[in-house]
Amino acid sequence: VRIVLSGYADIGAVISAINEGHLYKFISKPWNDEDLKITVDNAVERYIILQKNKELTETLKKKNEELFMLNTKLKDFTKQQSVYFDTKSKTLDTAQRIFNLIPFAVATVDFNNVVMECNAAWTELLSSNIQDPAPKDIIPFIKDVKNKHIESRQIKIGNIAGSLWGTIAEFPEQTCIILVFIAGNKGL
Repeated sequence: VRIVLSGYADIGAVISAINEGHLYKFISKPWNDEDLKITVDNAVERYIILQKNKELTETLKKKNEELFMLNTKLKDFTKQQSVYFDTKSKTLDTAQRIFNLIPFAVATVDFNNVVMECNAAWTELLSSNIQDPAPKDIIPFIKDVKNKHIESRQIKIGNIAGSLWGTIAEFPEQTCIILVFIAGNKGL
């Protein structure tokens, strides 16, 4: 921060000194001591503010560079996750198609006797779908599976006779009962 004290009063020279020297203040003789002290205090304050501004600008520049790098990494990670989830989605879609092609009724039932998953044959034969309660004809069978962990028997569900098989399946996220119903005289 530059301050010029001069007895030279040519306005052109003052303007030139200010423009070329990047002056903060031009003070001509005679000056007031109190005004001079205030000008110097303000100049010091200005210097401190300019230095702090430079520091903050540098910090901001570094943070922006870090943010840019993190953003690039996040974009790469998001792209990888998108590919991963697209692959998982296709795999699940294929698995569901295969599940629906099984020619006998298959379902998973939670411990509240609610159908969690079922294939097309289950829905068609037993008129039961996901989130529906299990058919009331098989509730005693489900209780036996819960007690014995595996069970099979000939049964009639509604007007359909067949073989019913059940077992408990333990998965990390939930324990459920897998049920398989084969309509007709075919045994398990």
